[in-house]
Amino acid sequence: MHYRPSYLPYNKAASDLVQSIAEQIGLALNQKHEIVLASFLAMAKTADSTPFYWLVGNENRNLKFYSHYPNVGVKVINKVRGLLMEHGLLSDTTKRKKELLEQQIMESFGVTPSEFELMTGVKQPVINPTSEVTAMVKGLDDAIFVEANLPLAQVNEAETWEERLDRKSQGEQRQRMGISKVKSTFRSEYSKAVRPVKEMTAYWQQHPLYNPIQKEYYAAATRVFHNASIKSGGRWYGKWSNISSDQRLQFTIDEEPVCEIDLNASLPTLLSCLVSKPMLIGETWTDAYQCLVDQLPNIENARDKVKQVFVELIGTGNPNKREPSKQPNNILENVEEFTLIRDLALDMYPALNDLNKEYFNFIDALSFHEANILTNTLVELKGQGVVAYPIHDCVLVKEKQQSIAVKTFRAEFSKYVATYQSKKNLPQLNLKVAVSVESKTKSKVRMQGRYLLEQCSTGMRNAI
Repeated sequence: MHYRPSYLPYNKAASDLVQSIAEQIGLALNQKHEIVLASFLAMAKTADSTPFYWLVGNENRNLKFYSHYPNVGVKVINKVRGLLMEHGLLSDTTKRKKELLEQQIMESFGVTPSEFELMTGVKQPVINPTSEVTAMVKGLDDAIFVEANLPLAQVNEAETWEERLDRKSQGEQRQRMGISKVKSTFRSEYSKAVRPVKEMTAYWQQHPLYNPIQKEYYAAATRVFHNASIKSGGRWYGKWSNISSDQRLQFTIDEEPVCEIDLNASLPTLLSCLVSKPMLIGETWTDAYQCLVDQLPNIENARDKVKQVFVELIGTGNPNKREPSKQPNNILENVEEFTLIRDLALDMYPALNDLNKEYFNFIDALSFHEANILTNTLVELKGQGVVAYPIHDCVLVKEKQQSIAVKTFRAEFSKYVATYQSKKNLPQLNLKVAVSVESKTKSKVRMQGRYLLEQCSTGMRNAI
């Protein structure tokens, strides 16, 4: 759990507490100070008297991490952090541990830590740029905060699928381009990418997503691009993104229950349209994977394994991948099962053969186009007065607005692929994408997908 300058006070109790602490530490309250203090208090409430982490850098050098956050900077963050510590509202556990170690060396050996190092060759531990801290604040029970100040967009440095798996298995964080480099490299493309983020953030602040479990609100997200390119990836990530669907369905918007609208098999369906090669699964379907699953009666957990094969082929951009990736808890370790499912998939979903490592894969093209469709859907729904929160290939909306959200999501998918095919001079292959809808009170309902045959060329129609 790390400190991030991303929160604002949501209710009067939170605002009053921010004001009170500002006065206590002698800080004139402005937007920057409010963000830093509200984020400190939000972390303190979540941590509930236990330590959390605060990135401080080495010898207080500038921190690129904080430069991604709008409306605040590292100098202000360090200034407020220092004042909180000075007034006993924040305790640096890491610093205290070092002081206790030095004291122990003096008491046990009668020498200073530096002398001990010379005598024994044992070096003192270097202070980690991430400091462990504990908040010393009371009166947080009634304070509610809203996450409303996330980075608008971030661009990851280039890495292969295999490098990504290796990094994740080691628990390492991805490397990101600095925000100054991102802005200078991509210029107008960056501005175009963050424009809808600014638009949606402003709208969400009027209709924040409420998490009753943590008792906090969310009203911001970050678009994350890959491979040092503003044309790869671009999915939206908010704090709700990594929360389980079961928990998300307990959330509310404007105190009203929500539902999730999920595109079924979005990546193979999208790939099919981007290369104008239909999936050979019949004219209608509710689950685009089921036709292949039905061919595997003797394989346990067949659907999960089918999805995993698609993830690996699309993720690597290699339709001829010979074996599953070696990664922890991989449901598909049997090479024979992998190749059987792969070969059937290549026959039933011919578009998979167009995958490549250069660009036509998940990290690059597919997640980019998927994110564009989702972005268009969010903005279009906003224009219709529908508040929608993104989750990869899914939107979270008020349950009562399910019908208009489904219609709009499908329409934006069809519009996007039709425009793409036209620009690329591809045969028209369009469809009404299959979706599922789920809420806290209703089980998942699958809505049928089908090809829009009247929009397909004769050749495509005959192939279906």
